[in-house]
Amino acid sequence: MRVTNNNPVLLKAGFQRLRLASAILLITISPAWASEGLIDLGLLGDETLLSADGTTLGSIYRLGADGLYHSDIWTANSGVQGIGTLGDETILSALSANGSVAVGTALTHGAGSRAFRWTAASGIEQLNGLGGTNTLAHGVSADGKVIVGASDLANGEQHAVRWTSQGVTDLGTLAGSTHSYALATNADGAVVVGGSLVGSGTRAFRWVDGQMSDLGTLGGSYSLARAVSASGQTVAGDSYNSLSQMRVFVWTSATAMRDIGTLGGTNTFFSDLSSDGSAIVGASDNGTTRHAYRWTAEAGMTDLGTLGDNDSWAFAVNGDGTVVVGEFDLGQRNRGFRWTQETGMQTIEQWLNANGTPIDPASSQVAYAEAVSEDGNVVAGVLLNDHTFIARAGAPGSGGDMGGMIDLQEFSASLDATAAAPAAALANTDMILNGAHGSPMRNLVPEGHYSVWAGGDYGQKEDDDADQTSLEVGVATSVGNGLQVNVALGRSYTESDTGMSGKTKLRGTYFMPEALIKLGELPVYATVSGFYSYGDADIDRGYRNAGDIVRSSGETDVTIIGSKLRFDWLNALTFGSTAFTPYTSVSHVEAKFDGYTETGGGFPVRWNDRTERTTTGRVGTDAVHTLSPTVSLLARLEGVHRFDDKSDGARGELLGLSTFELPGQAYRQNWVRAAVGAEAALGGGVGSVMLNGTSEGGDADYWLALNYKWLL
Repeated sequence: MRVTNNNPVLLKAGFQRLRLASAILLITISPAWASEGLIDLGLLGDETLLSADGTTLGSIYRLGADGLYHSDIWTANSGVQGIGTLGDETILSALSANGSVAVGTALTHGAGSRAFRWTAASGIEQLNGLGGTNTLAHGVSADGKVIVGASDLANGEQHAVRWTSQGVTDLGTLAGSTHSYALATNADGAVVVGGSLVGSGTRAFRWVDGQMSDLGTLGGSYSLARAVSASGQTVAGDSYNSLSQMRVFVWTSATAMRDIGTLGGTNTFFSDLSSDGSAIVGASDNGTTRHAYRWTAEAGMTDLGTLGDNDSWAFAVNGDGTVVVGEFDLGQRNRGFRWTQETGMQTIEQWLNANGTPIDPASSQVAYAEAVSEDGNVVAGVLLNDHTFIARAGAPGSGGDMGGMIDLQEFSASLDATAAAPAAALANTDMILNGAHGSPMRNLVPEGHYSVWAGGDYGQKEDDDADQTSLEVGVATSVGNGLQVNVALGRSYTESDTGMSGKTKLRGTYFMPEALIKLGELPVYATVSGFYSYGDADIDRGYRNAGDIVRSSGETDVTIIGSKLRFDWLNALTFGSTAFTPYTSVSHVEAKFDGYTETGGGFPVRWNDRTERTTTGRVGTDAVHTLSPTVSLLARLEGVHRFDDKSDGARGELLGLSTFELPGQAYRQNWVRAAVGAEAALGGGVGSVMLNGTSEGGDADYWLALNYKWLL
């Protein structure tokens, strides 16, 4: 835990502010950093930032499949998304209070570093510097309008900087220094703190109104300001004392720099300062081990203890200093904790259980609680399975409603699966249009006659374990002059498995009118079809809450409209007893799902209205082989192209956390369908059966079409 150029580098997993400051120091002071690669400052990919309002999570960096480091953002609006990079690698440093702005540093091997600002709307954007090679961003104001960090000058010096909409401002250095770097800013961005190299050491500074002030040290050659309160009146960080022991300081204009003490040992380490400036947390030696502490001016340093048999460490504190989170050592593994004055230290699981959320003891437990929201009710960190979690307590007396803990990787997958419900409705409608109503030439009625039929389809789509069903009755009549009119009335049903015991059930009653028109002298027919369905959906979204599989459930109304235009050249080719009818068709279907709000499960979602659309074109050939006057064999080969490349997005709100907007899911656009079947005179009518199979695409993987008709 010693220093680079007399600056401390603390390698404690999960220790956010000090880890990030250490990364800045390594980048700032060590010119060989870019070629040597990133120093491992903890569990790669597991360091978590949480916005003050608890809606947005950021992964400081993770090791990607390409062997490079990247950063991610999670919100309910979009799930997990990479923020991109301006070079080879990315380190995230801070989030604005509402999570809308993220800042950090992008790295290009051999070409230095570039500070960036990221928003969902604009993506990653480079921040201009002071003319040198490197820029670094470390802190951001509550509203995201002010960013602080450091930039090289053209002469090789490095100065603390402040970015606003007006551009970049050089904050200068302390007297006698050529290098400085800013690590944090207050809520409105008016006060900036950090460190400036003075002689052989580093001195903490506070900048306000264009003036940089030296905050001094605790007697040693090093101090560094790591955090500042929302008002800008309280500063905290660490410093060597005269014995070169690591200590944490608090500074105010009234008291100047003070050593907050130890738990009986020699060293104290800084993690976080509450936004109101009342509390500091971290870890301190107690003579035999190292324990988490909470310091206030009134109570001094409080040992938060441990739930294990070794060390504990506080990583973050909420806005008013009343809630502390961190980790404690338990044998060969770490466990996360949450502490308040009333409850003492609890595991995250104990905290949730006390608030009405039952815990599955076999589930993946919390390894690190690394971040806490301003109100203390939302906690984020890392599970033992290395997935990021977010946890919140249910309202008192609610029995755990609106509370629990979710694995964000699994939860995001549940949102994606549920958002696919309209696509399932489209697939079932396409099956009706091209199954029961996919052979218009087999349903031609002689002039002056009419027919009555009953039929339907049953299919399965294996990638989402969906069953698709329709049953209908209909009547057709030839009205003369080459015109036939068909009308069908039916019921459709779709059930799909969305994982984790989640299911989507769609029911509808549909009406389908058709007109078959003979075009000219050749036996070429146009079939014009309409489709209208009204029904409902029961949607159960399954996911794990605190290890137990739960469901958030909702129901909504569903309206589907569609149309199809098809052309058939009846018996265009004939070889002996086999006739071929080529055809082409285009269909368009729209499925509208009314908005609804889920209930139950601890993390329910409100879904906005949404309309899903798809347009498909088909080209194929029907074949009929006549075995006898009463029996024929049927076959079909068809190529399909979907003109849409992805579905529409889905919008809504993860109740109590944030709104969301899921991107559309990619469609398979091309597939092939083949079918075989038979048609035979049975009783007083004609029955037919067709077994359809497709390559992977928008249709069911296989489906059976059945029809029985009476000619009258």
